[in-house]
Amino acid sequence: MKRLLLILVVLVGVAAAFVVVLNLRDEPLLPEAAAFMGETGRKPAPEQNGFYFVTGFEAPLADDPHKAGKAWLDAVEAAQQKLLSRTEAPWPEQPRGLPKIEAYCIPEKTSCIRWLKETTEGPAALKDNAAVIARYRRVLAYPAYAEVANPRLYSYPVPRYLGFSNAQRFFLLDTTQQLERGELDEALASLHSEIVFARRMLAGSRTLLHKMVAAAELQRTAVFTSDALTAYRAQIGPRAAALAEALRPLTPEERALTPALRTELVMNASALDPALWRGENKVYGVDAKLLRSFYQHNATVNMIYRITRAWSDVDNTPATELGAAFIRVKEAEPEFSVRRAIYNPVGKALFFNNLPRLTPYFERIHDTDALVRLVGLQAEIVAQDVKADDVAAFAKRSADPYTGKPFAWDANTKQLWFEPHNPNVREQKIGGTANRVAITLQ
Repeated sequence: MKRLLLILVVLVGVAAAFVVVLNLRDEPLLPEAAAFMGETGRKPAPEQNGFYFVTGFEAPLADDPHKAGKAWLDAVEAAQQKLLSRTEAPWPEQPRGLPKIEAYCIPEKTSCIRWLKETTEGPAALKDNAAVIARYRRVLAYPAYAEVANPRLYSYPVPRYLGFSNAQRFFLLDTTQQLERGELDEALASLHSEIVFARRMLAGSRTLLHKMVAAAELQRTAVFTSDALTAYRAQIGPRAAALAEALRPLTPEERALTPALRTELVMNASALDPALWRGENKVYGVDAKLLRSFYQHNATVNMIYRITRAWSDVDNTPATELGAAFIRVKEAEPEFSVRRAIYNPVGKALFFNNLPRLTPYFERIHDTDALVRLVGLQAEIVAQDVKADDVAAFAKRSADPYTGKPFAWDANTKQLWFEPHNPNVREQKIGGTANRVAITLQ
């Protein structure tokens, strides 16, 4: 029995020594991974960049939101540099000072135009928030937009966008009042500027959160525009051509999620650096110091890069082939096995427990593209005064990106529609029916 126990101890010792020796060296960082992380987007001059205004939007009314946003982002970067050098530093708080902005106009759920006509609280709320609306209109004039946040740590503060999004709702209600007063040129110019800004915001996104905020901004504007085209069709008439031009299909840059994926990879590469590990930190309940010998940084970053690259390739996939693209990503995921986990076991555990599930993000972007195309088609119908009996034939000039065929036309409800793919959009029942995004022409 003692001999068997001794043999077992020796075998365990040999196995442990083998694992330790195998993990003495890290693999080199893939050149393509370094190149991918090294790519940077265009950075406009700070004074032209609307992103600073958005991040500082909730600053007190007496302050300049652009200056407040830039000062906060500069302070965040200064704090991050201290933390990266292992110096304690608190994260600064994002500018605040505006009173809470309520979400009055929710075009995905109900007509903001009808709500403003049927309630008494709308006009009063607009009057009370006149300064907020004026502030929101200022951001539409910015000639450029680029998200310049530079996260390198998982604790990097997540910006708040709720106040800005709710201010957009008030802007849409204010545009409704312009339409009601017969100020058609002013209202349509406002909508055109809003659509252009939302698209600029979408193209300038560099994180997944901001990309989704921008997509929601554009969806909200598109649904409201559709409502306005229906409610004021006769008054708008040929003027709708300008909206149709603004509502062209999304460009590859506007759809792309690769910049956000690159930001995620760069943050992972920085945040997982063992130089930032602290002894008091626990990883799976074990002291971080004890795990360093079983973690290979470059090997981990290479794994993350490969799956990131696979997801990035989905950017080049048309909506008709998204399902096949998601299958290819799944096939590109490495399979976990005990044998393979002998090398870099900590890195592989971190990787396999945090595999990205990005399908909803791509579906959200393509749903937004489909909605923009659909409302753009409606604008053309209004501009050319296409009658209901001719809609089905006219709709052939614009395709549902998911099917490659004309958008579906329901002659009974006078609705054009498509089937969205993102679960949240499906549940919104835009147009009144589950699993549809529909716009009503009459």
